[in-house]
Amino acid sequence: MAYSFDPELQSFFIKHGTPGLIGLVHFDFKPAFLINWGQKKLTRDGKSARFTHAFFFIEERDSIPWIAESDVNLPLPGFHNRKDGPQLNSSRKWSSTIIDDAAIVDPVLNEEQYKQMRSHADYLLQQGLKYGLIALAGTWIAIQKGDLSHQNILHHASRMHCSQFIRECLKAAGVDPWGERIASFNLAPEALYQEFPVIAEWTRKK
Repeated sequence: MAYSFDPELQSFFIKHGTPGLIGLVHFDFKPAFLINWGQKKLTRDGKSARFTHAFFFIEERDSIPWIAESDVNLPLPGFHNRKDGPQLNSSRKWSSTIIDDAAIVDPVLNEEQYKQMRSHADYLLQQGLKYGLIALAGTWIAIQKGDLSHQNILHHASRMHCSQFIRECLKAAGVDPWGERIASFNLAPEALYQEFPVIAEWTRKK
């Protein structure tokens, strides 16, 4: 299946993507459904989670919201990310027909907290970290055990997945509603979706 730029989804990000807000997306791609299935013990209804990937909005450039995220350079069909680990990108990256579900949630930051969150994102970008793809299996094990404070034996300090990246940036801003009950490397997109007020949601029309 060919994927292309989606102006409707880009308009959604332009309308709602205020700096400091968190974006969540789901891909129309089989491995993404596996990630969602792996989070089902965290959902309120016991069904697969809606979201696969998370990022946060940082600023506008030429009227387009930009985002900070940690992403893997695994090529999706019709979509190639040449970077790996923490990075900055235009929201056009996710304004694609490969996305079938999106939401924006609000961690309710003040101006100073946002500056601290953004500053820590810049710091993490400079550390040469890679995406923690293998560590996701350790997170799944912790979910199955029902103990997200459980040490992720597959976690490595030089690697960081998307939700962990956001968690560390929020902690730098003094925002950490999960505390010790969820280790940073065990945080999943579903936890972000449940924890913070939902500002807007978007679903592709079938």
